[in-house]
Amino acid sequence: MGKKQNPFNTHSIEQAAEDYIREIDFRMQQRGITSAEAIAEIQAEEQMKEEAAIYVRLVFQLPLTVFVVYKKRKGVLDFISQALQGASFELVSLSEMSDMKALWKRLLSADPQKVWVINEVEQVVDVALQSVIHAMLQREKYAPVGFPAIDFGIIRLVLLGEAGCMPVCFEDISSFENAIEVTL
Repeated sequence: MGKKQNPFNTHSIEQAAEDYIREIDFRMQQRGITSAEAIAEIQAEEQMKEEAAIYVRLVFQLPLTVFVVYKKRKGVLDFISQALQGASFELVSLSEMSDMKALWKRLLSADPQKVWVINEVEQVVDVALQSVIHAMLQREKYAPVGFPAIDFGIIRLVLLGEAGCMPVCFEDISSFENAIEVTL
């Protein structure tokens, strides 16, 4: 007979507990707050993330693009994965794109049935790349010269960008009526 499996991964539970305690200690030392205040902060942040995840799921029932602006890069993709509840997605990291041509080729090869997660929007300084992001936010059909068009109106899109580093043209997305901003 085989060895009986432990239904709980005690190592990961212990690791999570240790990480939680380290985070409490870090906040206490950095901010001079009590452990109760640190725990309250962490719980409030977790509640905010859960509400944001629910919001993302609701938005995907509408023809909108979700623009997630985050303060800390750590955990953002885990948040997106949780928010999408197991839906498959394709990650496109803009830092890996040398120019608009490389991005367009990558998008043309992406599966339109998956959610497209466009990461590192804050790094887009090239005007041609910015025009592609604008078309995504406006959910328009768009084609750079010499390439086939992509209809962003039928693609489920999540754009990710770091707060404070965003190019000026993406700082106020309220001008894009087809985009919803979620701040983490």
